[in-house]
Amino acid sequence: MGFKNVEGLDRSHYLIQRAKAQAKKEGVSLKFREGDARRLPYPPDTFDAVMLLGNSFGYFETVQDDLRVLKEIFRVLKPWGRFLIDVADGAYLREHFQPRSWEWIDKNLFVCRERSLALDEQRLISREVVTHVGKGVIVDQLYAERLYTHENLYELLKTAGFSEITSHGELLSDSRISTITLRLFRIW
Repeated sequence: MGFKNVEGLDRSHYLIQRAKAQAKKEGVSLKFREGDARRLPYPPDTFDAVMLLGNSFGYFETVQDDLRVLKEIFRVLKPWGRFLIDVADGAYLREHFQPRSWEWIDKNLFVCRERSLALDEQRLISREVVTHVGKGVIVDQLYAERLYTHENLYELLKTAGFSEITSHGELLSDSRISTITLRLFRIW
């Protein structure tokens, strides 16, 4: 699409390998790295833009770890660089999450997710069981997602050093599991 020096980073070896395969299939030259967003492997002022997409924020144990991610992004952005983050609306999820859902990923894989709120109602705890019809259970994992409200996230972004924070309102994503409201922030 005309962008240069595009790089993807994720903690998941599986997702990095999948991204590499997809890029190769589409004939796109991209770099991918496995890594931890709390310690980005880039020098200061590296990127004109950073995007944190796919509701991939809020999965660390503490708010301080989430703040470290934002501070690292701020560090690697060039002056006047832009940051786009999409995050599920925590207030909406708190009120509308489905305690259990099933979803077919393809003709051989299906996933069952069980969810509950943490006692402090600040995180949504999920158990995800991925099953292959011929092999049985191949993944059984627990994770928790911090439920940020618009105001919480705004304050966290300011604390990390961002200014000119603009919310682009809500987008409705209609998946087979549920409708989730996402907030998009553009930050300078």
